[in-house]
Amino acid sequence: MKLHVIDRHLLVEPEGGGGRMALVDTGAPFDIGRGRGVELLGATWCPASDHAAALDAGEAHLGVALEWLIGWPTLSRGRLWLDWSSGRAQLTAAALTLPGATRVPLVLQSKVPRVDAVVAGRAVRMVLDTGAPLSYVPPAAVARLTPVRQERDFHPSIGSFDTGVWCLPTSVAGRAFEIEAGLLPPALA
Repeated sequence: MKLHVIDRHLLVEPEGGGGRMALVDTGAPFDIGRGRGVELLGATWCPASDHAAALDAGEAHLGVALEWLIGWPTLSRGRLWLDWSSGRAQLTAAALTLPGATRVPLVLQSKVPRVDAVVAGRAVRMVLDTGAPLSYVPPAAVARLTPVRQERDFHPSIGSFDTGVWCLPTSVAGRAFEIEAGLLPPALA
């Protein structure tokens, strides 16, 4: 599948999908469609359109037509490989082994994948959500810190909102990196 990154959101064009786009959202507890099927994981995949309003909101925010949202029910049945340099993605049922890769155990909680991490020196369990272009932390995690900037983000249920953004040292499975994190509005927190 062709991989697109638009406003830090992962989108793919499934083979045989007629150029239509799917948002890859590991934080979504369900898949969403508009009634058209496409081949995924060796079978025709045609998710329910019950939450198609979320696709409409995503289209308005990203400025591209969205046909599907690939959520955890489908992603949990396979392995997702993202090749940033070639702009390709692959969803396969086969195991993937990549040289230098680190296995990160996921825990499924309320149909959402979580991973153990250390953020700013505190052990935490983080939601793995590719549908969110910014990470989010509780207010206590940044109480004594100064934000590096303000940013506008979006959630389909409330629309656009503003948040401060803080840089926080993080590690997952022994690999250290920095995340940029904001604070969710009270309606989402």
